[in-house]
Amino acid sequence: MCPPAISSAAGLLALLDEGSDDLKRHALINIDRVVHDYWYQISGSIASVEALYEDDEFSHRELAALVASKVFYHLGELDDALSYALGAGSLFNVEEESEYIQTLVCKCKPERRTNCTDLSCSRTRSRYADAPRTSCRRSAMP
Repeated sequence: MCPPAISSAAGLLALLDEGSDDLKRHALINIDRVVHDYWYQISGSIASVEALYEDDEFSHRELAALVASKVFYHLGELDDALSYALGAGSLFNVEEESEYIQTLVCKCKPERRTNCTDLSCSRTRSRYADAPRTSCRRSAMP
């Protein structure tokens, strides 16, 4: 049985204000699933997502960072998107074949690529090492 489709992220966003970390985690997991469709709604609550990432007591900070990264990506704020992607640790899957991942991997400038090692993307870094620096379209990738 398929889960019901949602028509808004509003209900999930409301859960971010709940006291329970389990509810916040549930909200973030589901927001991550729909972020590419509802990023414009989620962007209005980005401060709540960022606050969860900055909360040292919140045990799912990496998930909050991943969601924030994807929202900032859609907003065209690639520096912020990359910064949060680095904060997402292993949840930022550089092996994923998506425009989001490809764009942020390309955003890793040569002087910043050492940070990408933290993402366990040494294979990705070497795979894209010879890619043209002026164009990061998928077709330009080896």
